[in-house]
Amino acid sequence: MYQWQYLVLKNFIEKTKSDNIIDSCHLALFYALYTKSLEAGTSVFAINTSEIMQMAKIFSPGTYYMKIKYLQEKNYIEYYPSQSTKVPSMVSMKQEVKSEQRRQIHYLSGSTGI
Repeated sequence: MYQWQYLVLKNFIEKTKSDNIIDSCHLALFYALYTKSLEAGTSVFAINTSEIMQMAKIFSPGTYYMKIKYLQEKNYIEYYPSQSTKVPSMVSMKQEVKSEQRRQIHYLSGSTGI
């Protein structure tokens, strides 16, 4: 396991202890995203919404977007939704992304962020 992978999980667990809003759906979504980051071997990776929803056992797109937006707002993840169905959305498990990485993510996803 890479150092960043350990820190992402450790920080997430610590932050959720004081988060009274986070629920099992948020946890399942974060775990699905974390699993994809492990598979990708990087903290910034492309996602397929339907695949993530299936992994997290989320069946409603509205619930998915509400939960991923919350994770973004509370800095558990950085989410860059794609503006095209042909281009995957991007996620960063790190809470801080360097400006050059941010520009590259925006360029690849065609996104302005949430």
